[in-house]
Amino acid sequence: MKKILFILLCFLFIGVVDAETLSIGEIIEGFRDSRYLDMYDPADVEVTNNTANSTIDIHITANGNNYTRSYSYAEGFIHFTDDRAITLETASDQFIDALLLGALSEGIINLSGFDAGQLNEIPDNFVFDFDRYGFYVRTEDYSFDVDGSVASGDFIRDFKIGFDTDKIANYVEDVGYKEDAPALTDKVPTVKIVKKTSSAITINVFVDDSDNYECELYRSTTKNGNYESLGTIGCYNKNMNFVDDSIKKNTTYYYKAKSVGGDTFSKIVSTGTSENGDVVNPKTGSNQALPLIIGFVLGIGALVLFRRNSVIKL
Repeated sequence: MKKILFILLCFLFIGVVDAETLSIGEIIEGFRDSRYLDMYDPADVEVTNNTANSTIDIHITANGNNYTRSYSYAEGFIHFTDDRAITLETASDQFIDALLLGALSEGIINLSGFDAGQLNEIPDNFVFDFDRYGFYVRTEDYSFDVDGSVASGDFIRDFKIGFDTDKIANYVEDVGYKEDAPALTDKVPTVKIVKKTSSAITINVFVDDSDNYECELYRSTTKNGNYESLGTIGCYNKNMNFVDDSIKKNTTYYYKAKSVGGDTFSKIVSTGTSENGDVVNPKTGSNQALPLIIGFVLGIGALVLFRRNSVIKL
């Protein structure tokens, strides 16, 4: 029989995840789930949280080439700058950064409870206000004549994105959804794993603290399988958790939620436990204390892309 336990105050043994601030571990997981990487084989990229240097380190092996990128983070945001002179070579080289920064930013937007793939394109006159959005991008246009074709795009000069989901919500609201996308009035919960053991999984579901919102929580043992309802729970208190203690060992569980009366589900989160209770990453099968390993194959040469008059957009 399923047992639902609401925890209004945090136990000393359970650190409640701040629903407004993403962790580096969550951001790396969001990066892994980005649609920018869907077409690639996840065998040729390694990504780690380098706590000594406060960087997210990404190493790529593709088509016989090796690329290494390190994106620094401090004071709750990732920061990337490139002050090199713009040439065809540097623009082609920065294609890797544009791809990876796009994946990182999409992951952060999705983790904030939105679907980045459904956002409108950023208009040319859009002003990035970091104080309001926790997001800032400054680019410089370029154009080159290459063998009778024009290579053009946007060279990223400065890029910052923060981990505050409330500020990301401001950005999403101002950019707006496509006409056929879900309306922002459909409150989309944020689902996060708070604590995992071999016998119970503690989950935080939050949508808005301004009203007495309730959410429907669902669980499955396969990401795209049938989800069973775990019931209706309150999702208006950041310190209110749900404990699922009807789990089995050596099983991966997937969770999603939607607000009562809403149609849009949250981002799916997952976790699994080993026989001895250590938290196991369900995607890699390795202990999460180990460096996270992800990957993709960059099957299209950057130079080819530039010669097709493509414009790099995050």
